Amino acid sequence: MTEETELEITPQQKQSIELVIQRVQQQEEEKLKDSHFEESIPPSQLQQLESENRLLVLEYDTMMNDANDTEQSALEINRLLSIFENKVAEQAEQIEKLYENAFAGEEFLQGAKNELQKTVSSSSTSRLRFLMAYIYLFLGLWLLFMHYIN
Repeated sequence: MTEETELEITPQQKQSIELVIQRVQQQEEEKLKDSHFEESIPPSQLQQLESENRLLVLEYDTMMNDANDTEQSALEINRLLSIFENKVAEQAEQIEKLYENAFAGEEFLQGAKNELQKTVSSSSTSRLRFLMAYIYLFLGLWLLFMHYIN
């Protein structure tokens, strides 16, 4: 997509352009070869030929301008497509990173869930340990107090 595309002129357009060029060239050649012929042509017919010649040249210029405009449009579209392609590739990379992060996050959440389950299951054991420590502390203090009294 990043390579430059050339403007393609349809065969019909190419044929029309070539025909216009040939007509203009033929008229110019005939003017040069037969300058005495122009003298024998009535002025009205000569004016008609000159106006037809101007119209053909104008038509040719118009077609060339249209072809240049079309070429510029095609180049602009190609440039925009290249930018679009690059942005899509960047988004694909970002989506891949998001997927990897989501997968890693899921693993962390699973580990946290397991730790919470361990904590919940060991909370009853923790209470028992705390109660036993409290009883030992109380009994230890009771023995010290009894020993102090005696």
